[in-house]
Amino acid sequence: MIAEPPGAAPSERARRHGGRPGIARLDPRVLVLAVTGLGAADFLWRLGSSSYFVDEVLSLQHALSPLGTATGLVSRTETTPWTFFWGLHVWLHLTGSQSEWVARLPSALAGVALVPAVYWMARAFADRPAALLAGALTALSPLVLTYAQQVRVYVFALLGLVLAVGLTARAVFEAPHRVRRLVLGGMAAVLALWLHYTAALVVVRLCVWLATRRELPRRFRAGFVGACLVGALIELPLFIHQDHYAPNGGIGATGALTGLNATRVLETPFDGRFIAPVNALRIIGLLALAISVITLACARGRVRASRLLLALGITAPVVILILGAVGKDLVITRYTVVAAPMLLTAIAVAVSLLPRAAAAAVMALGATAAIWGVIVTHRRAGFDPPARETIAFIQRHPQPGAVLALPGHAGADIPLGFYVERELHPAPALIEATDRAAVIRTFRQRSPLWFVVERHSLTASPAALTRFLDRVLARYRYAAGVVKPITTSTTFLVEQLLPRR
Repeated sequence: MIAEPPGAAPSERARRHGGRPGIARLDPRVLVLAVTGLGAADFLWRLGSSSYFVDEVLSLQHALSPLGTATGLVSRTETTPWTFFWGLHVWLHLTGSQSEWVARLPSALAGVALVPAVYWMARAFADRPAALLAGALTALSPLVLTYAQQVRVYVFALLGLVLAVGLTARAVFEAPHRVRRLVLGGMAAVLALWLHYTAALVVVRLCVWLATRRELPRRFRAGFVGACLVGALIELPLFIHQDHYAPNGGIGATGALTGLNATRVLETPFDGRFIAPVNALRIIGLLALAISVITLACARGRVRASRLLLALGITAPVVILILGAVGKDLVITRYTVVAAPMLLTAIAVAVSLLPRAAAAAVMALGATAAIWGVIVTHRRAGFDPPARETIAFIQRHPQPGAVLALPGHAGADIPLGFYVERELHPAPALIEATDRAAVIRTFRQRSPLWFVVERHSLTASPAALTRFLDRVLARYRYAAGVVKPITTSTTFLVEQLLPRR
């Protein structure tokens, strides 16, 4: 089947099966609105339920600073340009709120806008049913959901890239408004580059494709490519400066090339904030993408610019895996999320090309992986580490002069410290649970001590833990008070240690 341009007649598949175009007969505006509503329900539901993730706290801390200070902080501590933080600075000061749902609302709204944007982009490559499926898969993508509910830049970069691809492809395929589309497409591409550096993994490939399209005058192509090149060169010194402070994105061994990380990158749109091993459902998502990529690779002449769509989808995962193989700890889906809309569109196009039974199988695989990921992400077990819940528990058991021992790594300490400052007044003194000297000093001062320890699994009951702590603490003349495990995607074990009289 040849993918239809916008406004074309019903598809060949519809003619083969009784001349009824099925979903294509319905008002497309109603269908797009329904798919967008699905995305809104997904992205806005439980928007403020999860505690802030460590990167969200950093975003807030940078954006709440005066604008000049924020720019300097981003230059030294982030691995993205300033653009997002400037916008967040304005939003937080306009709303005057640091609550989770308020700070995340712009991301959620950008995620909602991404759904019809993907539909519109996909229509440049495929017929209406395929584009609707691409929009629906975007609305149900666990990875899009993750970043639509985070105070981070990624969903905004996705929106910019989708608009850039859609505008540029339509400028080539459709004669009307070519100059305007190229100008707007170039602006969207440069904006995406100025939102996150990984946008280059899509923009560069788009520029290479456009440069070879003889449908457009050479000066138009040169202008688009030149604008993207100038935009990238302007931000290059900032990238080099930030890379000096945080090589490999500053994420450390969590981004190393492992079997799990490679699988997550290869099934990019179906990853999420949940923690799961390489299980059957990850493999299902991987199969859906593998079959779709192979189908698209064999579809030359049957789909508009199939090689472009394929390249836009696979470039980011392939490049990140290669960098991981040479020792760069970058193998995480935050750096391949830029490919998610194109990979989801590839699945939708593959469904439109395959025979009915194979198409149904690919659709079932993709839908299963997406819906499972969304369900897990919305469960408490899929929430970010329970920093807010931990501090709220401590707040309900006040101890004057208490000291709070944090787990001892940034992923836990930064969110916990943020909620201590926001919720506890007066705030307790903070030490690290791994700092033995500080803990012993607290014992000698006879101060009440809250101990927060991170555990990825916990088998003992609170009563058993209390008895164990009493035995260990006897030598220091301390006793265990309340002991509470608080669990989301990980467990914070909260232990109250009190001096014996």
